[in-house]
Amino acid sequence: MNIKFLNLKNIQSFLYSLTYASLVCAPNNIGLKASNYTMISFKFFFIIFFILFFFLIINENFKKKIKHFFYFILFFLLFDFVKIKYDLFYYSNLLISVFGSDVFVIYLKENIIYLFFILFIFFLIVFKYDFIGLASKFVVLFFAPYIIFFMASNIFHIFQENKFISKIEKIKSTQNINYKKKLIVIFDELDNKILSDNLHLLPGFSNLILKSNYYKKIIVPGLETLDTLPNLFVFNNINPSKINNKKFKDQKYYLNFFENIKNSKNSMINILNNNNNELFIFGYFHKFCKLLLGSYGDCYEFKYIKNLNYRNYIKNIEILETHRKNYQMIFNLTDYFFYNPDLKSGIFHIPLPHWPYMYSQKNNKFMLTNDTEDGYLGNLIILDKYVQYLLIKQKEFKYDLIAMSDHGLRDDYKNHKGVSKLTPDERIGRAFLAIKKYSNNDKKIINTKEYMGKIILESLK
Repeated sequence: MNIKFLNLKNIQSFLYSLTYASLVCAPNNIGLKASNYTMISFKFFFIIFFILFFFLIINENFKKKIKHFFYFILFFLLFDFVKIKYDLFYYSNLLISVFGSDVFVIYLKENIIYLFFILFIFFLIVFKYDFIGLASKFVVLFFAPYIIFFMASNIFHIFQENKFISKIEKIKSTQNINYKKKLIVIFDELDNKILSDNLHLLPGFSNLILKSNYYKKIIVPGLETLDTLPNLFVFNNINPSKINNKKFKDQKYYLNFFENIKNSKNSMINILNNNNNELFIFGYFHKFCKLLLGSYGDCYEFKYIKNLNYRNYIKNIEILETHRKNYQMIFNLTDYFFYNPDLKSGIFHIPLPHWPYMYSQKNNKFMLTNDTEDGYLGNLIILDKYVQYLLIKQKEFKYDLIAMSDHGLRDDYKNHKGVSKLTPDERIGRAFLAIKKYSNNDKKIINTKEYMGKIILESLK
């Protein structure tokens, strides 16, 4: 096969492949939607690019109808991938809007053979009228400028990470002892019942509880991170039977809620920031750095590098190394807070002991596991080391520590049902709250039902 590379068709194939790979491997941190800042491992960009590029060169030798049909299939796969990645819409809703009724859609779901028949007819039409495939090729090429955005965003990510790490190392090297005020640490999905069962393996948590106000029947104002944290930031106290997080899934409501947090002088954020840019925030899922811009002194968002995934065909999407780096980053960021004289208070949203489980208690080593009983306890064990570290540093920096969780474990764990399966009353006490004043080492167990927002507000006065 004699191919001259520098011709229009090959240049188009080259640009098409670059564009396609860029769109598939794009980071998901676009916008303010609550989601993890994830990036696809860069190796997948090159794998997709090279495979697709050589396929397209071969494809140019096929008959026009076949060639254009393949372009449509590629476009269809890309469209489906982007739709899933950014949770744009559901095909069921699209069909309902087309047919004006959900009856036909339900019928198709119950009689899947007819759905496949309709798709078969659809693809026959695409094959017959090959201009559809040709048009889909140029639709992808239309997004060729996105290649620049993709490359720039990856370079910018590396630059920002290195810049922040350099800033951390510079601050840590000063070893300035600056007394702090308040530190609120939110352990994601820390289940109080499971914690209590395993305190014999967790010296840090045991020590914390022995020297704190420990609330055994705390009531959180939400079902999951999505609604609990925003509600806590304005100290909302909600009866468990009236909790409904559906409204927080509406983007407009969600963004307006955070705007109100920023504008309220009585919000947790503004109380701790004290109009003086002295609050340090780090976390994940909620885009705090964007949503609360102007209401803190400094901010950091965890990033996750993952393997490419499409409709769960690739099972092992998590990369152990990125989770280990983020685990170490928790300590580095906390040191940055301690040794930075401009920062006085902190809100840390820690992605532990939440899945993915990166430490096996059975094997006593860092490894990815989907065994909830082994992995959840493993994550608790490495989280306990961080709690021990916080208690040591409290003596040095004299801050009040508010340690809490946003909700209990949603999966079943031994004899404990997941909180997602519990009644409102049964969920009470599954979240964790312990308040440790630096000047007080007395233990006090509170067995009465208490609202978390109310207790935290009182502790900040």
